[in-house]
Amino acid sequence: MNRTVARIPARISALRSELLRLTADGATGTLRVGVDGAVHLNEGAVSFVECGRCPPLKVLLTVAGKVEDECWDRAQNGGEPGPILIQDGLLTPTELEMFVLLSVYDAGFALLSAPAAMPKFTAQAPHWLAPVWRTTAERLIAESDRRAGALDMLWSGPPVDEEPVTPLRRMDRQRLALTGLQAEILLNADGRRTPAALARDLGRTRYGCLAAVRGLAAAGLLENARAPEPVIPLRTRAARTATQLNRRSTPLWTEIDEDLLTRLHHGLSDLT
Repeated sequence: MNRTVARIPARISALRSELLRLTADGATGTLRVGVDGAVHLNEGAVSFVECGRCPPLKVLLTVAGKVEDECWDRAQNGGEPGPILIQDGLLTPTELEMFVLLSVYDAGFALLSAPAAMPKFTAQAPHWLAPVWRTTAERLIAESDRRAGALDMLWSGPPVDEEPVTPLRRMDRQRLALTGLQAEILLNADGRRTPAALARDLGRTRYGCLAAVRGLAAAGLLENARAPEPVIPLRTRAARTATQLNRRSTPLWTEIDEDLLTRLHHGLSDLT
């Protein structure tokens, strides 16, 4: 059986290859990707990921009301950030780990699923959140691929990921089934902000907003996701109109064949 192998762009492949190589070597430091992307490693494990296209961890925590700005700054500059965040920010260890996980996989998907600058590694001290949570490069890559597939299943029509979100002004239905995030997006969309911009303003992950927007597109609730009406040549439209008129002029019923009805009647009588 022949299988179609998806081609990974060279720059994405280079990032994945370098990340796998560094984790296999047990490296500690930062793998820079362009000016706003970074994968932090600690003895070969991925401890944190950053991407300028995604809301940073600070935004996720502060918008959710978990951590104040001042508390975050003290934690980032302190020697033991985990205990400081838990003590001053009213975070449990599980909550902190959950928010780090959300941020890492969100930024990891953004870096691994789009072309970027060639990665450059610098050996240095572990990231300040390294003691909180870690994962493997293989899991980060596998999760990125899973998310890409999930987005494709949600919507494959006109592109909506980088376009301003523009809800329909009028809907032809009385009831809608929306997720909480989809409702937030419809309430806050202004026709100017992209899913990434809405994610930052709402304090949500970029991937979560992409999935929500694609779901709205699939439900036919976005103006910018509507497929354009096909352009029909004038001659074709005239021919279709003539055909419709001819069909309307054709009688739906033909004249009754009384002789046929009589023979059917006699035949049924003989059967009974």
